[in-house]
Amino acid sequence: MDPQKSVSQIKTLYTASATARAAGKATWFQVQFPDMSDAFFVIAECGREIPMPEIGQNEAATMSISLIIAEYKGLDSKVAWSSSGGTT
Repeated sequence: MDPQKSVSQIKTLYTASATARAAGKATWFQVQFPDMSDAFFVIAECGREIPMPEIGQNEAATMSISLIIAEYKGLDSKVAWSSSGGTT
């Protein structure tokens, strides 16, 4: 894990989520399982601050971000990802 890249990605997520919320849109994610053709879809609100990582002796630092589940949308077809990282 590249900590600087992770922090940059979290900042991008938080900014995009706030921009979407201001425009009346929502942040969503899908939970996928390799052997399923469908995925579970969830609408969530992102946190506002990047938390300090948990640090343990002789362990990798881990950082958990806050996502407040606003609505569970259910099971539907997976969204395919492009090679650039966005949806197709």
